[in-house]
Amino acid sequence: MYNVTQMKNKKSDIEIRACPHCGGQATLCLDGLQFDQSNREIWVVMCDSCHAEGSSKPSKKQAAEAWNERALAGGERNILDLLGPSLVVLVIVMLSVAFALRNWSGSSTAKDLVCDTDSPLCLLFGAPSDHFQVRHERFICGYSSSTKTPVWVAYVLEKGLIGGYNAGRPKPFADWQVLDAGLASAKPSDYAGSKYDMGHMFPLTDANSDSQAAETMSLANMAPQSPAFNRGLWRETEEYARSLSEKYGRVWVFAGPINSSKGPYIGSGVDVPEAFFKIVAITNGGLKVTALLIPSGATGSFTQHLASVEGVEMVTGMGFFRFITTNVQSKVESKIISR
Repeated sequence: MYNVTQMKNKKSDIEIRACPHCGGQATLCLDGLQFDQSNREIWVVMCDSCHAEGSSKPSKKQAAEAWNERALAGGERNILDLLGPSLVVLVIVMLSVAFALRNWSGSSTAKDLVCDTDSPLCLLFGAPSDHFQVRHERFICGYSSSTKTPVWVAYVLEKGLIGGYNAGRPKPFADWQVLDAGLASAKPSDYAGSKYDMGHMFPLTDANSDSQAAETMSLANMAPQSPAFNRGLWRETEEYARSLSEKYGRVWVFAGPINSSKGPYIGSGVDVPEAFFKIVAITNGGLKVTALLIPSGATGSFTQHLASVEGVEMVTGMGFFRFITTNVQSKVESKIISR
């Protein structure tokens, strides 16, 4: 997945970032010049070695090796690693209060969206991080081998393309893409005998065919959730996103666990999240977003856990809506979108 920067009046205005493939020093890839929907120039950022390979994406082996190096170097960290798991709920509450007090204004239009034409629809706004990607027909996971859970899962819900599979509940499996890359994976036996459900990030009920339903059972799409949370509040967020697709036609969703990397763990070392996030977006009449930060033990309605996109980014250490101009990002308000 490319990181991109917007071309302003002068080339000196371009922000140089780390290569999204290997983390090395990035240079402007002139061959990657593209134009967004407003005919503004954007530039692909890639390091010299990745550019020299002549490939827009690294091989599975290269991606796995790059990710393992970053993980070993301590790059797979977020604010929870610094604060400790006991402060997770406090951080989320503080962010919610700060969000409620903030005065948001402004709106966006379709012309403000910068689309990465090499990406699937669910990553229209860009990948939140450069984690190893597990790609399936209806969803893409950013995967962590240290927690053995997804870091984020991106998917799109479209009216008329939800549900409709005929088979019963498929069996969970260790994803072959993770195994082929040589990364550690959770196993179904890790959940057996534990007090946790296999919590789907892309829901089984949103699959539209038997093959899609089977793919949702990838353990790269799951994280431990208590039965009450999985079948209650988390399910309510899934139904909310689904209802928006029925009303607006198309909905983008980012969902994932928030891990402290300090446990607790189940089975062979599957990290039990302290919280979960979900970002739901529509583009009808401009970009509208619902961002949620939900402690894993939360009860009640998901509407009590509204946060800002900035709040989710601060807690997770990731960046959402990367392909939208910065001034537009700052004006996007997170609110419960009417159903």
